[in-house]
Amino acid sequence: MKYLAAQIHKYNEDFRKYNLPAMIDEFDYTIHIELDFINEQVNMKQLEANFAEDETIYIPIAYSDYCTSKILTMEFIDGTKLSDVIESDNEEFDKPLLAKRAIDSFIRQVLIDGFFHADPHAGNIMILDDNVLCYIDLGGSWNS
Repeated sequence: MKYLAAQIHKYNEDFRKYNLPAMIDEFDYTIHIELDFINEQVNMKQLEANFAEDETIYIPIAYSDYCTSKILTMEFIDGTKLSDVIESDNEEFDKPLLAKRAIDSFIRQVLIDGFFHADPHAGNIMILDDNVLCYIDLGGSWNS
């Protein structure tokens, strides 16, 4: 990708304005951070600390002794993906409450804590008993 971006940048004036080499460099940097499971473990601990007093948000436990940059060992989460909850008619899920909790937690992450889950799509949020939000896949978390 780097070679192709450099060639396009060099020989195609129409694409030069997009600065494809810089875009590929940023992608390369970001993907390496997101695939470093030590980084994800650190992010999990940070978000866990930020929500330690909030019983409506849960962050899985990572087992440090069994984690490396290539392996993340964490507790099994027995919940339902938010994407499945959205499609469900199951009354155990309080969708307005879940929406409020999600919005409140994102506002807190970005505006108060300055540290946020950077990939919060419905597949990365599990719903636990009592409509507790559980954030997973924290490789892409950032300080703002």
